[in-house]
This record gives sequence, C-alpha cells and structure tokens, in this order.
Amino acid sequence: MNKLSVIISFVLLAAASPACSHERSDADWSDRGVFVFGSFPIDLEIGYLRFPHQNVRVEDCSDARSFCLKSATLNVALPRKCMFWDSESVFEANGIVVRTIDRADGQLGGQLAFSRVPAEVRLLAVDGDDSNLFLYQSGRGVLAIFRWYNSAVSEGSLVNSLQSDPIGMLMELQRANKVARYDLVTFDPFGPCSK
Repeated sequence: MNKLSVIISFVLLAAASPACSHERSDADWSDRGVFVFGSFPIDLEIGYLRFPHQNVRVEDCSDARSFCLKSATLNVALPRKCMFWDSESVFEANGIVVRTIDRADGQLGGQLAFSRVPAEVRLLAVDGDDSNLFLYQSGRGVLAIFRWYNSAVSEGSLVNSLQSDPIGMLMELQRANKVARYDLVTFDPFGPCSK
C-alpha cells in the first residue's frame, strides 16, 4: 500500500471517530468534566474527588438552572445565569444553600483573583459545610476553594471563625497555616455563569 493511501485511510478513520466518548448535555460543567484545585482533582466523568489522603464519591446534581455537586466532604451549587451577589445573597438548588459572606472589589479583589486588574470577587459558604469556602467571580466561576487543615477542624466552623472581616480573617488563618487555599489550575472554568 502506498503512503498516500495510508495517510488518507488514517485521516478518514480519525474524522469518523468521535472526539469525546460522551455527548455533552446542558447540565455538563465542561466538555472534559475534570477540574483540579491545587493538588486535588474533581472528576465528574467517573464521579470522584480526591482531597489529600481521601477519595470521595461525588454526584453531579446539575440541572438547567444550576451547576451542582454533592459529596461527603464538598457540596456546592452555583447559578448558570449570572446574578448580582450582594452581601446577603442566597442561591439554593437541589437542597444546597449558598450564601455570600464577604466581597472584595477593586485591587483587593484583583489580588485575590490573581489578576493585575481590579476585580469583583465573592466569598461563598454553603449552609451546613463547616470546612470549605469558595472564592467566586461572576462569569469565571469558582477561582479557589479554602479548606480547614485537618488539625484546625476541631476549632469549629470556618465560617464562624471569620467574624466581622471574613476575607481579612481568612488571609490571617491562611498565613497561620490553619486554612489551605486550593486554586483552580485547569483551563475549564468551574461553574461560570452566563449573562
């Protein structure tokens, strides 16, 4: 067989093969369904997340209204349609209630989002979850997850520890090695809303 016919056969075979083994639906988070925050992956294709030293089953509970996931250690629901998150905003989907506990605008928001330009970010908490907080930017989704280190869990709720200046207190806890920040390092945004 000559080289040209081998190349044509290969091109036709590649064109006939689907690029992805599953059809994308409106409830999917992304084409890949895999996100990595710092050193832990959330794999919605096979249904697990991995925090240091623990593998946890995760359920994708997304629907046309929200991005949603549930597990034993991490729950979150985010709106698909952008909404204004003021200091008292609440979003509920599939039994998960998410609240704004603080906001940062301008330079501080930009610094938190690792951006050189001013940004508007929100710190979100999930009712009943004492260990995780989400740094969220409208249109970009969750930029980072803040999580108690195991040794600090005995000190109570992360949200209750932040008191009157949640973002400032969170930065202090991070400097004291009581809270870990896991930044999104994959290209796909995690729960971005659209206008």
